[in-house]
Amino acid sequence: MDELAAKITDIHKTAYGTPTPFISVVFEDISKTNFYEGGVQTPGYNRIFAIVRIGGSRTSQDFNELCVKLSQAWREVVSEKDASTGSVQRKLAGAFVLRSINAMWEHGFVLPEPGQDEEWFKQNKTEFQERARAGDGTMMRLLKELGISLED
Repeated sequence: MDELAAKITDIHKTAYGTPTPFISVVFEDISKTNFYEGGVQTPGYNRIFAIVRIGGSRTSQDFNELCVKLSQAWREVVSEKDASTGSVQRKLAGAFVLRSINAMWEHGFVLPEPGQDEEWFKQNKTEFQERARAGDGTMMRLLKELGISLED
């Protein structure tokens, strides 16, 4: 799952420029969930749900491309490794992008609207640096990724 989480994180970062400390990936076992497709109970095929912030200039095409990239990542990491067994338990049935985050508070910060990130980083740079100097690993990774030193 580490490889898949890394690929999903990279896809999101590349698509939206989001620093990786603000990208969360959660895997949930739904194997005991009663799943119905068209009113008929079927094996619980896997799904990817990407939940993103509302706002910005992202188009339906952008989200469709995100779905395709997520499904490709699943295929590369999971499905191709299962090809020899013909297993459907790890087959991906769908990838969905939901624009449903109206506001976010994460790591002690209210996150900016999509497209407002650069100004938000500038406004919070001192706080990021203070937290990193105090040993906050998330803030250390954020500064490293943004190319900001502890002393800038």
